[in-house]
Amino acid sequence: MGNYKAVLMCGGKGTRLHPLTITTNKHLLPIYNKPMIYYSLEMLCKLQFTDVLIITNKEFINKFKMVIESKFKKKLNLCYKIQRRPLGIADSIRISKNFLGNSNLCLLLGDNIFIGKDFYESAFKAINNEKSCLLSLKLSNPNSFGVLQFKNDEPFKIIEKPRKFVSNYIIPGIYFYKNKHLVFSKNLHQSKRGELEITDFNNILLKKKLIKLYKMKKITWFDVGSFESLFQANSYFAKK
Repeated sequence: MGNYKAVLMCGGKGTRLHPLTITTNKHLLPIYNKPMIYYSLEMLCKLQFTDVLIITNKEFINKFKMVIESKFKKKLNLCYKIQRRPLGIADSIRISKNFLGNSNLCLLLGDNIFIGKDFYESAFKAINNEKSCLLSLKLSNPNSFGVLQFKNDEPFKIIEKPRKFVSNYIIPGIYFYKNKHLVFSKNLHQSKRGELEITDFNNILLKKKLIKLYKMKKITWFDVGSFESLFQANSYFAKK
């Protein structure tokens, strides 16, 4: 397992899914016949994780416990932490410090769903690699995400939602970090939107050549943050 623990980021206000998220957390919304977060937890079980930290908002933490523990308590060692202010995805590194101890970090965004043999093969390679690792996939519409820029065929930089075409390869919401590399998160500063950006942290590691990139091929991926993607994910699993 490469001495990894998993951190599942389930914070945020889910404003793009209002009014559905006024009374509940986005990650508790149903995707066909189960809550969204079940897909992430089932994936982590398949990747043989045992220790999982869920980071969420104060007002929803008890709802998460009610929904999750009846199904996953025997399979996973579950912990919970509150993100008191919306300081971004990279803030999870600070929040999870005591949970991780000396373990490496698999950081997963709770609204990202991954399906396919190539995903699992790439993830297991990342877990067992000596470097921190990112997974990448090729999209026809990459500019809505963090897009990889290459230099001499090597990953050079990630550009968040570029206005011009950079490449077709994006970085989805799962990241594998070696514990010794987490110290570089101290170099982060809040962006214009007041957050510690995970793209900035990834770019620090890329610049220091501490990242191994795995390109995934035949996978299905959902980033469930809009009504369109919520509908697409529901339709996909309803047909399974």
